[in-house]
Amino acid sequence: MAQDTFKLSGEFSARPLPLDPPGVELWGVQPTLRNVRWLSNTVTWVIVQAGTCVALWTAEFDTPWPWLLALIPLALYIWALVLVPLQVRNYAWGITDECLYVRKGALFCKLETLPLARVQYVEVEKGPLLSIWKLAKLKIDTAAPSSPAVDGLTFTQAEQLRDQIMRQASDRLAGL
Repeated sequence: MAQDTFKLSGEFSARPLPLDPPGVELWGVQPTLRNVRWLSNTVTWVIVQAGTCVALWTAEFDTPWPWLLALIPLALYIWALVLVPLQVRNYAWGITDECLYVRKGALFCKLETLPLARVQYVEVEKGPLLSIWKLAKLKIDTAAPSSPAVDGLTFTQAEQLRDQIMRQASDRLAGL
């Protein structure tokens, strides 16, 4: 089976969930993806919080109550910080001869299934935040409006998975 050609160390084996496809071994992503998402959420929160405070400061309200609006972005930021570890823990992927499976979500988990025969293009991305923690993102393009992506792989793992997906996709296409 093709999934035996790309093994990760056992420490990244994904914990099983009820929605996992039967007979497919899912692999978890690198735990340092949590840091990338925390930093991204922090930068977003600082920008939103600064904009909220500037807007409230320039409005010159007679009462202090509108300043409570500044607590809304803070509450959303704290909620996001709590959810990130759950999201990273549930994030997993698996590959068979015919399909790529990507599991995502914290409170509402979903399993995306991509038939490899529909793959048109596979790209490895490495942005500045991912580079800090030596991670990469694997983007898979199909004819569909949205396609799955796998975040939190090391650059080497992403390249190996890209090569494997393209090899299996071309084999599936040649067999049509």
